[in-house]
Amino acid sequence: MDQMLGTLAYGSFGTVLFVGGFFLLEEPAPFGGDRSWATVKRVLAGSRFRRPEHALYALFMLWIFFRGTAKAVQASARFATLPAAYAPGGPLTHGYPSATAPGTVGWWLHGAAIDLSDTQWRQFRDNLPLLLLAVGAFLGGRRMLPRGKRGSHIGYNILGGLGASLVLYGAKTAFVLALLLLNYAVAKAAGGLKRAPLLIWAVNMAILVSNELHDGYRWATLSSSLRVLDGDAYNGLLRWHVAFNLSTLRMISFALDYHWAVQSGKAVASGLLSGAPKGPSSSQKQAGKARSKLRLQAESPLPKEDYSLGAYLSYALYFPLLLAGPVISFNAFSAQLRDNVKGTSSARERRAATDTAFGYGMRLLLVFVSLELMSRCIYSWGIMSTEVGQRFFKTVLISDLEAALYLHFYSLKLIYLKFVAIWRFFRLVAMLDGIVTPENLPKDITAQYSILGFWRHWHQSFNVWLIRYLYVPLGGRGR
Repeated sequence: MDQMLGTLAYGSFGTVLFVGGFFLLEEPAPFGGDRSWATVKRVLAGSRFRRPEHALYALFMLWIFFRGTAKAVQASARFATLPAAYAPGGPLTHGYPSATAPGTVGWWLHGAAIDLSDTQWRQFRDNLPLLLLAVGAFLGGRRMLPRGKRGSHIGYNILGGLGASLVLYGAKTAFVLALLLLNYAVAKAAGGLKRAPLLIWAVNMAILVSNELHDGYRWATLSSSLRVLDGDAYNGLLRWHVAFNLSTLRMISFALDYHWAVQSGKAVASGLLSGAPKGPSSSQKQAGKARSKLRLQAESPLPKEDYSLGAYLSYALYFPLLLAGPVISFNAFSAQLRDNVKGTSSARERRAATDTAFGYGMRLLLVFVSLELMSRCIYSWGIMSTEVGQRFFKTVLISDLEAALYLHFYSLKLIYLKFVAIWRFFRLVAMLDGIVTPENLPKDITAQYSILGFWRHWHQSFNVWLIRYLYVPLGGRGR
């Protein structure tokens, strides 16, 4: 009875998850962002799925996902009966203290084992309550700042970023600040020069290589009296030089945006890494529909006084995007911060932004619920990434090839949902703070039909960054 109910429940869950990937998880939303029932009916009225053959295709795919989920769950239930799966260092732990025995997997999920063998997801999930407290304090503090005083908001961003950095990196936050200041000095000295982009890229690549070669540096190499700062008591939660890779993208963005702002009144010289992406003309700005507001902000140079040290550190240390992104250009970030401080948006625009953030948060909640359910009933992470899991998978491969294929598929699905949850969480925090960033993973992994489409959408904000700061300066087309 339990097996029949479990097959029905999990098969239905997999089908809903598949459909949800197209209609709930995608960003931007289908139907042109309008989810009203009238719009849905109008779009579906001209849909190919009204034709009998396409309706059959749809039913066949739904059956595949129903059957596939049931197969993956059944294989995971067999894996959960192995005592070795619960051994120290094993992939499974009991989902609740009331779990009755190893391998007890009820279809209702109570007492089900949970697979937290993915380190990234486990750390994010375990620290989510503290992260929510920090986010609440940051957003609450922002509301207390006076409007119209940009310097106060810049200083608040810097203090918030420094506080987060001290928790994450400990005493080695000083190394982060030193490298940020080095990049600022290079950007200010080289801005407007013919080969400035080449110099900026060379300096930042040298920083990354040096960070890796010296394993993030040690205080003892500077002075033996500072050796105590290398101890665990002064270390943060993360290895700073690993997380610093994302900061390098922001450093290059500021330096090149400043360089192009200096050049904006001059003829741009041709040659290796010297050409800037062309800013929008007035007619292009009026056209509007061809490019997003975010892209216009990224490509529009700011006044030179906006490229100050404070604005740079505010951008580089911005708490909501410090750890995971998504990536946003300095120009776009600074322009949005300036508009937020001025409070130029109308009541209608603020209400629309609130509605957008609320809908985005509800879809993010769906992702969290899906991940929690899947990690309790489909143990693809543990099966694919641990020694005991690999031994079990070999037996599945021999006895039930179809189940093995679906375990592979759901391992990809879980990875996709994990990154969606992490990236969209931080993007939502930035959105609530008035900063709109590019979206990563705007389409579900099951909606990707080519390698090119997968690459463009997997880390879309980074792809946009590469186009602006590497591809176009090397001579590529920006349109």
